[in-house]
Amino acid sequence: MITTYSGWQQSNGTIVVGAYVANLVENGGQCTVTVDGPAGAHFTSSRNAVADAKTTACGQLAVAVQTSGTWKASVQYSSATSRGTSSVVEVVVP
Repeated sequence: MITTYSGWQQSNGTIVVGAYVANLVENGGQCTVTVDGPAGAHFTSSRNAVADAKTTACGQLAVAVQTSGTWKASVQYSSATSRGTSSVVEVVVP
């Protein structure tokens, strides 16, 4: 799992993360972003992954949050034949 970007989107109050699965081309899998924040806050959001020419794309995953602070986010991929987890990234919500 490769995280391509992450950040705070003030316009709609969401943490956004983009990711893809390297060296795997398949449809039918699911990407889930998990964000953990201040005071034990924990949220997830999922979407279907899509195969492209050389990878399996998660696209942009978004989670609405209302608490300021540093959040930790990671993306997990799961299908009938494959699993993977990205490195953790930090997102600061002002």
